Amino acid sequence: MGLKEAFKNWLDYRGRHIHGGIAYLFHRLTGLIILLYLYVHFGALSQLLNGGESYKNFLATVESPPFVALDILLFFVIFYHGANGIRLVFNEFGIGTKKNKLFFWVMMALGLIGWLLLTYLVATKFIGGG
Repeated sequence: MGLKEAFKNWLDYRGRHIHGGIAYLFHRLTGLIILLYLYVHFGALSQLLNGGESYKNFLATVESPPFVALDILLFFVIFYHGANGIRLVFNEFGIGTKKNKLFFWVMMALGLIGWLLLTYLVATKFIGGG
């Protein structure tokens, strides 16, 4: 099996309900985004090993509005992935399986509320100048 075929199989959600299939696909994609971010994060933090001026430049970059906006998008990915992951753990224990679609939307609503609260806090602190 080639890499292209393996990737297609990895993203294949056939045989699942539409909301389950979309949740399955997004869960995998958000997991990849988080993994890629982790490596970028380590690379960025390694610049701090130089100390002094590098640290000041690093802070200026990560506190800039475009970077904070990207962080807010990353928070969205993390909250989706986390809420769906918690839903999956509960499903493994038989909780929420009879009303899976409702349970999915409840977890998504909780994730969205968490993301909105964090977005508000970050936006008022960094973008709002607080």
